[in-house]
Amino acid sequence: MERAYGHNGVPEIDFLTPSTISEAVNLLQEYGSRSKILAGGTDLVFLMRDRAITPEHVIDIKEISEIQGLEKDENNLNIGAITKVRDIQKSELVKNQFTALNQAASQLGSTQVRNMATVGGNLCRASPSGDICCAMLALEANLKINGPEGTREINIDNFFKGPSETALEGGEILTQIQVPNVRENEETGFLKVGRVGVDIAKINTAVKMKFEGEVCTDCRISLGAAGPTPLRMKEAEKIVKEDIEVGADNKDVLKDVEDTVSKSCSPITDVRCTEEFARTNGGKIIARTIRDILKRRSN
Repeated sequence: MERAYGHNGVPEIDFLTPSTISEAVNLLQEYGSRSKILAGGTDLVFLMRDRAITPEHVIDIKEISEIQGLEKDENNLNIGAITKVRDIQKSELVKNQFTALNQAASQLGSTQVRNMATVGGNLCRASPSGDICCAMLALEANLKINGPEGTREINIDNFFKGPSETALEGGEILTQIQVPNVRENEETGFLKVGRVGVDIAKINTAVKMKFEGEVCTDCRISLGAAGPTPLRMKEAEKIVKEDIEVGADNKDVLKDVEDTVSKSCSPITDVRCTEEFARTNGGKIIARTIRDILKRRSN
C-alpha cells in the first residue's frame, strides 16, 4: 500500500492506495467516517474541491486489480466495481446481450465522464436519476459486498435507501456486480430524457421482458428521477406481463401502463424538471421503451 499527502506535503488529506480488497476494508475500518472511497472520482473530486465534504483520508481503490474488468459465466455477467463505464459502453458482449446496460452506459454524461466514471461508483452514489442505477434495477443485479465480517450479497432491490444512501455498512466496499444473463427469450431496453444528451436525466427508464412465443410472461420496469431512489414500477409490470403481445396493437395496454405509472411515481420539482413533467412523461418513456423492445422482438 502506498501513501501520499495533499498539496506541498501538508497532511490535510491523506491519500491511501491499497492493492487488495482486504487492505481497503481495513483502512475503512480504521478511519471510518473520516475517510472516503475514491474510484472514478467524477463526484468525489468535485465535492472535495467545493468543500462540500472534507475527508481526512481518501482511500483510492483504482489499483485493486481483482475488482476490475468484466466476464461472463453460465449465469451472470460479472462486473468489477471499478470497471469504467466506457468499458461497458464499448464491450461487444454487453452491446449484443445486455442492451439496456449498453444504452445506459452510452448515454451517461460526456465522453470524459464515461472515461472516468466506474460502474460501482455510479451505484454507490445512489442518485435517483443515475443511468446505471436505473438499468441495473431492471436487470435484477446482485451486488457482492466485502467488509469486516467477510463477503455478503444483496439484491439491488434492497440496495438503494435514499438519495446518496445505500445498504453499505461501516467498513464495507462494493466489489462486484452480477447481472443475470439475458436469455434468448428475453429483451431489455433503456431510455432517458434530458435537456441535452450529456445531461443528468430529467427522467429515465429501463425495461426487461421475458417472452413465451409472442406473449410477455414476465417483466421488470425501473423508473429513475421519479422518487427518492430509482423505483420499480410493480403495478405497471403486472399489466405488461398479463396483456402485452408481440405483433398486437397494444395501444390500450400501454395507455394503462402510462396511467398506472403516473399514479405510482413520486417525483418532486427540482432544478432538472417539474413534478408535472416527470409524472406525465414517466409512463410515456416506459411505453416507448416497450414499443422498441416489441419491435426488436418482431424482427
